[in-house]
Amino acid sequence: MANRFFLWLEGLCPSFPEALPERPPATLGAFVWFYSKPFTPLLIASASSATVVALLEVWLFSFVGELVDWLGDSEPETFLETHGTGLIGVGVLVMLVIPVLKFLYESIHHQGLLGNYAMRTRWQAHRYLLRQSIEFYQNDFAGRVATKVMQTALAIRDTVLRATEVLMYVCVYFAGAVVLFAINDPRMMIPLLLWLAGYIVTMVYFVPKLQGISKRQADARSMVTGRIVDSYTNITTVKMFAHARHEDEYARTGMEHFLDTVFGQMRM
Repeated sequence: MANRFFLWLEGLCPSFPEALPERPPATLGAFVWFYSKPFTPLLIASASSATVVALLEVWLFSFVGELVDWLGDSEPETFLETHGTGLIGVGVLVMLVIPVLKFLYESIHHQGLLGNYAMRTRWQAHRYLLRQSIEFYQNDFAGRVATKVMQTALAIRDTVLRATEVLMYVCVYFAGAVVLFAINDPRMMIPLLLWLAGYIVTMVYFVPKLQGISKRQADARSMVTGRIVDSYTNITTVKMFAHARHEDEYARTGMEHFLDTVFGQMRM
């Protein structure tokens, strides 16, 4: 039964559509949406199930306080008689409802999105590039072009999925914590709100810097792959004219530049 469910999820958004791909938009948001649009129902289902689980877990935090009140106000002899139904309900919630919802979320995330999302993007990008002119390929390394196809697919998928997770965390867990604190004493919200303000300021400062260095790193990675693949593709020429040392230096220069961008990103 589980395999049938997995197969159904895996086939909801086919990885290899027959229709020829259009030219993707040039702007970042439209570009990401162009490849993400077919997965909208799965993204909504994934986010919805995760949100429900988060809301239930936040409610459980408040229930712990209520449980303490029950234990303080009730006699041991009558505790189960008075609160037994509520405890059974919470037990069903913790032991059955939340695990089922988490199973649905993980299934959608892993079977419906992680594999198909990246592969469909690669398939569409590959088919689009395959129909470009010969001049297009003469002006670039084949390995560099291939690397960009592979990188782009993973970057789009990870960006959308991580953004969804962050929004869910901020909107549910953080907001839930603020509400729970405010119910007890509004002053308890102040540290959380100060933390949020600091977090936002930090993101505003660092994200543009990380965006720039990530772009340089992606270009450097593509360049290294292009140079290596170019050496392998022309291995007969390299062997014939004993250019192995030259190719070593050619690849090393690219790798050193790539490593500089990696170090810079890690420092940031």
